[in-house]
Amino acid sequence: MSPAAIIRLVLLVLLAGVIVALVIAALPALFRALRGSVWYARGLRAYRREDYDRARQAWERAVAIVPWYASAHYNLGVLHAKHGRTEEAVAAYEHAIEHNPNLAKAHFNLGNACMALEEYRKAAAAYQAATETSRGHVRSHLSLGLLYQEVLLDDRKALHHLTEYVRLGGTDLRVLANIHDLQQKVKA
Repeated sequence: MSPAAIIRLVLLVLLAGVIVALVIAALPALFRALRGSVWYARGLRAYRREDYDRARQAWERAVAIVPWYASAHYNLGVLHAKHGRTEEAVAAYEHAIEHNPNLAKAHFNLGNACMALEEYRKAAAAYQAATETSRGHVRSHLSLGLLYQEVLLDDRKALHHLTEYVRLGGTDLRVLANIHDLQQKVKA
């Protein structure tokens, strides 16, 4: 065997060893993610059966195993909101956003929860964040527009967000009357 062939063989053996070591090192994380996914799926099944206590337990188990499981945090938020535990819902949505900042529905629902708590500036920030995700969020523009129009009293921002809502395909026809009224107010 030539020296070049021996060197190639040694390099291949070393490369194979590195690959095996990487796979072995990744196995615990892979098994952890799989266990978390199993608990997440159990939570979905329980939720669909309206067994909310089991759903909560399963999703709490999922995030205990996989703390970065954004969808499980989000679903816990939905469950808390459904049962009137608004502060817990806010915390769960914030965890979901921390682990997946592009989860528009978590930003939107965080905005809704903050509205329920009358934390209007925080709600506006959450809705705004939803509109800025990669897919955007049409309903967040509607919520922002109405929030600016009715509570925060900023007609220009209200007009901008209601117009964006319609431009992006929003179908609530009452918004057109709001847009017309705001256009008149802004012109004056």
